[in-house]
Formats: sequence, C-alpha cells, structure tokens
Amino acid sequence: TTDFTDFLNIPGCTTAPHSNVKPPEAEKPPVEAPQPVGEVIKSETPTPKKITIDVTERPSDDEPLVALKRSVTASLTAELDKLALKEKETTAPAATPAADVDGDDDGIPIGTKCKHSACGKAYEGVASINEACIHHPGVAIFHEGLKFWSCCQRRTTDFDQFLAQVGCETGDHAWAERRDPNSIEEVKCRYDMHQMGNSVVVSFFAKVSIPDKCKVEANRTRVSIDLYFAGGKSHFALDTSLFGVIEPSNSTVTFTGTKVEVKLRKAEPDHWKQLHFPQPKKVEEKLKRESSSDSDD
Repeated sequence: TTDFTDFLNIPGCTTAPHSNVKPPEAEKPPVEAPQPVGEVIKSETPTPKKITIDVTERPSDDEPLVALKRSVTASLTAELDKLALKEKETTAPAATPAADVDGDDDGIPIGTKCKHSACGKAYEGVASINEACIHHPGVAIFHEGLKFWSCCQRRTTDFDQFLAQVGCETGDHAWAERRDPNSIEEVKCRYDMHQMGNSVVVSFFAKVSIPDKCKVEANRTRVSIDLYFAGGKSHFALDTSLFGVIEPSNSTVTFTGTKVEVKLRKAEPDHWKQLHFPQPKKVEEKLKRESSSDSDD
C-alpha cells in the first residue's frame, strides 16, 4: 500500500502469546569502513596484447610502365569515321569565292556578325573591313543581381541597359574566330572512380578520344594517363601513385564514344579510400616549395 495508516492497520500474520519483551532486530548487512582521506586506490590496467601485422613492402613507383590491354567500342569507331569524313571535306580544295562589286576576294559572307562583344556590326562588303570596331574586350559578369563587363565595370541591374552599353575599346572587327586548326588545348578532364570487388574502375569523361594517340600505362603502384580527345583538339595527362597495388597484366582500358574507362585489377581485395596514394606531409611541402620556386622563376 502507499498509505501509512493502511499499513499500520494491516493484521498480523503470526499467532503467539503476548509479551512485554521487544523482539530482536534483524541483522543489518556489514558496512565497509570508509577509506582514509588522501589514500590512493591503485587499480591495475590490463596490458593489451601486441598485435603483429604482416605488412608487405610496397613496390617502387619507379618500376617500368607497361601499356594496358585496350579495346575500342563500336560507338567510338562510328564517331571517328564521321570525324575522318569531315576532315576530308574540310581539306578538299574549296571553290574560289566570287569577287564582290569592288573586286575583293575576301571570302567573308555578307551579313556575317562581328565576333567582338557588344559590337553588333555585320559585314556588308569591303568597306566594313576599314570600319572601327567599338567593343568590350572583357567578359560579362553577373553577380548578386548586378550585370557588368569586366573591362569597364559599369554596373547595372537592368539587363536591357547592360546589353545597350557601348564598348569601351576601339579596334578592328573580327569577322571570324581565328584559331589554328592543328592547335591542341591543354584541359582538365573530369573523372571519377568506383570499385567492384577485386577491381577499381576509373572513368575519364573524354568524348571522341583518339586511341592511336592515347597512352595508358601502369606498373604495380603507378598509372600514367595521356589522353587526346574532342577529335584530337584537347589533351589531358595524369601521372599518379595509386592507393593500393594492382596487377598491370590483368588491367584494361576501354575507349568509348563518351569516355575512357580504365579498369585496374587489385593485387589484394582491399577497399581503396581514394585513387591517389596519400603523400607524406614533408613530400607535400617539398612539392609546394618547388612549384612556388618555379612560378617565381
């Protein structure tokens, strides 16, 4: 019960003669004596057992590189055939452009827009070549609602006013984008990796690669990637130490129409935290110093 009065009114459970002697109290459990103040109680921590791990020595990155087995898919072959046909048409002798009324064989189609920003002029004949081109040499910037050109910094929030801004530099018109058809641009190529049991697959998103120009080589701890793609107009290179050890003889590279897929066979079925081998801090600092000294030179 929770009521003290009800507790006192509970009838006894044993029958016996009346007595004026107090019954003996039940024995209380012994109480340990308190520890003296300042006494230190020593507790021994069990000594952990030493675990010995058999670590295999990592192979050297300086081992000779070998070319990986390669294959080319039908989708890339079709793209390369189209590219070859286009190049053949481009290199074919072009018809001599008809002379305009002033007798100038410039070959610029009438109505061609000037390529400079904010110029807006169109080619109307030989006289257009000598016209002054008023344009913006910078690039358009849109930031926090403001619109302006990087060259003159005239800021506005109205898009129509931004388009109506007169150029800040005077020069010659650019009727065509001048670019060396044989030039190759150094670019950054996006890539990612995923793992499948005993393999690591690295996908380089390089469209229309040129397999005959590309080199993909590796040894047990290092991979060297040299890709030419975008019809041979773009180049990307990557040379890195791998997080784990691989078997180059069982690794492959596949060229498709949209990417280059490098499949690296692991020597051990361990999980890779990343593609690159983590560099010690001292090595990273040394590389930073070397890169900064090169930039100073």
